[in-house]
Amino acid sequence: MLRSRLAGIPKRLAPHGPPADPDRIFDYALIQAAAHNRREVVEFLLTTGRDLEFREPFFDATARGVARCFVNDAIVALLEAAAC
Repeated sequence: MLRSRLAGIPKRLAPHGPPADPDRIFDYALIQAAAHNRREVVEFLLTTGRDLEFREPFFDATARGVARCFVNDAIVALLEAAAC
């Protein structure tokens, strides 16, 4: 059962990158959504109790950090409000 649920989750963040923790898949998703300015996805993921201080191991970045890096100011504000 668990194996079938994890079938689509990659074992690494890139072909030769660091391992991806399947228990953190939604935290990775939040970081990607923040980087790509996907406000609706960020809003949804915030309702699931994501760890806003989680750092993905490839760039050692948080969702707020990547949103700042890509100048997604509305996402930064959303994440900062959720952190309070």
